[in-house]
Amino acid sequence: MISSDNICKGSLLRNITFDFRGDVLCVLSNREEDIRCLFSILSKSKKPDSGLTALPEGVIPFLPSSGAFPRTLKVSDCLKFVKAMTRTSDAPAIVKELAENIADVRFGNLSPLQALKGAVAALLICSPEYIILEDPAKDLSPSEYGQLSGLLNKLSKHAKIIFSCSVPSVFEEVSDKLLVLSDGKQLEYGDTAEVLKKADSPGMLICRIKGNKEKISEILGFDGISIEDTDRGGICKVTVPETENRRREIKKAVSKAGMALLDIHSDNGTLKSLIRALSDRESELLSEYEDADTDIADELIAFNHDTGYEYDDEDDSEDTDTGTDEESEQNNEASGVKPDIASLLSHGEDDDETSDHGESTLFSTDSEQDK
Repeated sequence: MISSDNICKGSLLRNITFDFRGDVLCVLSNREEDIRCLFSILSKSKKPDSGLTALPEGVIPFLPSSGAFPRTLKVSDCLKFVKAMTRTSDAPAIVKELAENIADVRFGNLSPLQALKGAVAALLICSPEYIILEDPAKDLSPSEYGQLSGLLNKLSKHAKIIFSCSVPSVFEEVSDKLLVLSDGKQLEYGDTAEVLKKADSPGMLICRIKGNKEKISEILGFDGISIEDTDRGGICKVTVPETENRRREIKKAVSKAGMALLDIHSDNGTLKSLIRALSDRESELLSEYEDADTDIADELIAFNHDTGYEYDDEDDSEDTDTGTDEESEQNNEASGVKPDIASLLSHGEDDDETSDHGESTLFSTDSEQDK
């Protein structure tokens, strides 16, 4: 279980409270820095200014969206380094599965999805109970969103996941809990389906009207209306179910009665706008991707027509370049040897060797928290 009780941190987080007992938690926010701050606290690399957190013992690895490993580092070297640093004798099978086809490739020569798999493999070496991923969809193309969902679903069988995501189609499919922040404040926390349902519902309109409570009740005869005195210079707080024309009706009635409408807003307006903005952005990216794909296809057709070249559109995934740099390819061809992932991840004589890579920020413990 991971929970927080009214945690605050500078100007980034204010009174964040949740109790995560599920398998996959997605955090949404209109500001990336808020999410990064929360994840730093949950991964034990920072402490909140106030409030309480309940975190499990041991390592909670955190993978930032900017990546955590040098571009020149090979995946196999990365796994060996993390294995030695965490003093892990035998890594779980999922690590070998994730890294098997990219072990001899440098991170800088991998596709974003391949690099994610390599980095996550490193996170899973010490079999943590939780892993934290910052927007793993950030550098992916829309065609890879489905693969990302499949990867996260697979990972959730080996560790509980806390992640942020800007792609609704991914977090709607993968997460069972949703935490929504806006400008550092908590908007909603709960089951993903329930939070999304609330974001799609009309909600309630909340108004501040300067006037007599009885008079307000008389001019606004709506079903389900609630009127409260605020003891602030004759100002009443009015709550009424939201409908399509309800705002216009309230403004017209209040103005006709000669009263002042000081404020009117929806109780889930920010939640709705945030989810809608993410959905609109995903639609735009998908449209741009499809348009670009069409343009490339048209260029190929024109090229084939001009040259007489017959394009074979059968699956050629087996011939796809893995991104290994030229020097590494030549070395592999000369030696005929590829890294043995199984031996890298099992107990060896060099497990306790010190590494020249320095201390990793992926794995923080209780003693390493900022004071």
